[in-house]
Formats: sequence, C-alpha cells, structure tokens
Amino acid sequence: MSGDRSEKTRFAAGNRGRPVGARNRLQHELVKALADDFKENGVDAIRICRVERPADYLKIVVSVLPKEFVFTENPLGDLADDELDAVVAMIARKRRGETDEEDLGTEH
Repeated sequence: MSGDRSEKTRFAAGNRGRPVGARNRLQHELVKALADDFKENGVDAIRICRVERPADYLKIVVSVLPKEFVFTENPLGDLADDELDAVVAMIARKRRGETDEEDLGTEH
C-alpha cells in the first residue's frame, strides 16, 4: 500500500478521531486530581511508603533527582597538586589509625 490506508485503519465516515484537546483535557484533569490528592494525603503517603516499602521509597527519591549534579563550590579547588597529595596521605594515615603532630595541626 503506497500511502493508502487499509479499510481496517480508516476512520468511519463522519468520525474524525479523538476530539481536539481531548488528550490535553485528560492530562490536565489527571494532574489536577493527583495534585489535589497529594495536597491532602502526600505527607502521610510518603511516610507510609518510607516505612512499609523502603526500596520503593528510594526509587521514588532517585527518580526525582537530577540525572547529573553540578557542583558549584569546590573547597579543594584552590589547592595545588602537592597540597592535595598531602591531604590524601593524611586521610590514608587516619584510616589506618595513625596520627602525627602534623595531622593535628601542631608542627615541631
């Protein structure tokens, strides 16, 4: 079929398909109903979901987070490479349970 519709997919005479705006009206009504319900029950529903279905709760939380985080502040951004190396070494020593005077901010 070169562009012709078959009889099974063609609208019947006089039937032009979905009325103009029907999809938008349905979406609007659904979103309004959800918003009204959430306004009345949202906090309790969230709490119940968190307590009774924590895995689903976390899925919901993750689904509303942005896909990518953009960090605007970088407290280590002004450090030179050797200073960053020193910070990493200090953290490694602390994880091993080691401390020294330099880590505590008191130099000899």
